[in-house]
Amino acid sequence: MRELIVATNPTVEGEATAHYLSELARECGVRTFVDTGTFRGDAAKWGSSHFGRVVTVEAIPETYKSTRAACRSIGNIEFNLGDSGEFLKRFVPTLTEAALFWLDAHAGGG
Repeated sequence: MRELIVATNPTVEGEATAHYLSELARECGVRTFVDTGTFRGDAAKWGSSHFGRVVTVEAIPETYKSTRAACRSIGNIEFNLGDSGEFLKRFVPTLTEAALFWLDAHAGGG
């Protein structure tokens, strides 16, 4: 599989969607979870229990610092600071296997 795109409706319960995506990723052998818009780290923390590697990017320096510090004990999360679009331009070409992208970055932090 080269690419899988899933669009979710905002009325779908978050836990059901997360469960569906984690099962689909497991069945497809996806081991990397990429989260744009770290905010409080909820998606990254969730991803850390379902994927071997979690990569997250946050644009707001203060949010990046506080969330990285709060999650420092979770060893499989890689925190990055910067614009998600610019980060993805650099990051995607480095991938050597399929990844699940959680495109959740938006202005306003939440």
